[in-house]
Amino acid sequence: MARESLRPTVFEELSHNGVDWCRYCGTTEGINWRPGPWGKRTLCNKHGCDYKGYGFASKMPRLNLKNFVDEALDERIRPVLQTFCQMCQLDTSELDNVLVHCDGCHRAYHQCCHPEGICDSEVSLSGSSRWYCEPSCRDNARKRRIVVELPKCRLPYMCSPRHTAAASQSANGAALIQSMSILDSPSRRSFSKIVAPAPFASVLKPIPKTRKRKTSDSSLSFSSPSPSPSPLPVPAMSQIESSKARLSAAAAAAKVRKSSRIARPSVKRLESDYAV
Repeated sequence: MARESLRPTVFEELSHNGVDWCRYCGTTEGINWRPGPWGKRTLCNKHGCDYKGYGFASKMPRLNLKNFVDEALDERIRPVLQTFCQMCQLDTSELDNVLVHCDGCHRAYHQCCHPEGICDSEVSLSGSSRWYCEPSCRDNARKRRIVVELPKCRLPYMCSPRHTAAASQSANGAALIQSMSILDSPSRRSFSKIVAPAPFASVLKPIPKTRKRKTSDSSLSFSSPSPSPSPLPVPAMSQIESSKARLSAAAAAAKVRKSSRIARPSVKRLESDYAV
């Protein structure tokens, strides 16, 4: 069990003074406050985008806070990250390694995880005195300001949508393989009795069976033969002769035009012709 803190906590005092703070990380430094499971303006801009999937957060790991949907706003007296150790990111607490919450910031440490260690005397004074992980944490309540530096690791309740999509695809693939094994088995049934997963329902859609219409002898005796295709029209001899005449006339005209283009030699006059 974690060490009990004095009430009201520093975050309860911030709420009483009308200061917004993120219910996930505990920061008060925010410009655009986002809605969360606790209502409007309960998450900072970063974790609000991770929770709703706005902008670039749709391609990054998202924040899953579905466990806190039924929690009232007054019940959240400290941020969610303070219920986990700052070093090992575990929320468990043992008798010889108690989880201790800082009374001036968003951090919490196990006795063995704190850089300087936490003595048992501090744990025994739970509920009667305040414990601060750093000396600067004493002024946070007076300044009404908490600055959060997140560790460079995967935070609690963060899930990757890519891994979720891959898991769903692998599950659908396993279901498809199972259904195909049922089809290949000797005791298989018709396609209509096999239930396929939704993404592969179009692949395993049963093929409708068509019945061939039986023809009786009477229908064959009275049936008219199918009409033969009509032959292509053959041009008459007069049309062929007229087309040949037109072609020969066009060729003769072309020869005349070519002969008209030939340059004729000019007659040079002799010098004796100019003599007087």
